[in-house]
Amino acid sequence: IDERHKIMKQNQSNLASLHGGTSVDDNDVVTINAGGELVSVHRSTLTQIKGSIIEALFSGRWENKILRDENGHVFLDINASYFKKVLCYLQELKLSSEEHPPPKFPFVEKENKAYLYSIIQSLGLEELNNGLFDSTIMEDLDNICTNSLFEFLEEDNIQGQLDLLYRGSRDGW
Repeated sequence: IDERHKIMKQNQSNLASLHGGTSVDDNDVVTINAGGELVSVHRSTLTQIKGSIIEALFSGRWENKILRDENGHVFLDINASYFKKVLCYLQELKLSSEEHPPPKFPFVEKENKAYLYSIIQSLGLEELNNGLFDSTIMEDLDNICTNSLFEFLEEDNIQGQLDLLYRGSRDGW
């Protein structure tokens, strides 16, 4: 077992040398070209959510494989203004404590919540969903769909309220 462990560690080291930066540090300042706009942030801000895609991307394991622009900046084909909202929240999260967590995710207009959530999902940061994206199903009674459903139920003399019994995700889980 010790010999296998030693071989595995050597393989990891070889892969890190081949694909990753062997001299990356949490205090590095990473400059990202987000959809044409440069944003600089500490690597530790990007890697604080362990197991996320953004953590893996900036952990250093793939440093030599990351897509870069002509100036050597990491390039992400992403909307800069929404990416900066995510970064601001990550910075607040980094500075906060468990007793005093950051406030809810930065305000976005109702019609843009889905777009911001798709960015959060693409970065593997679904755990940042702190109530902003609970559900878009029947959010309020003024919703046209909700009113139509009530009218449909009233045709059969069914009175009552609507409760969400099951919430599925886009991937079915």
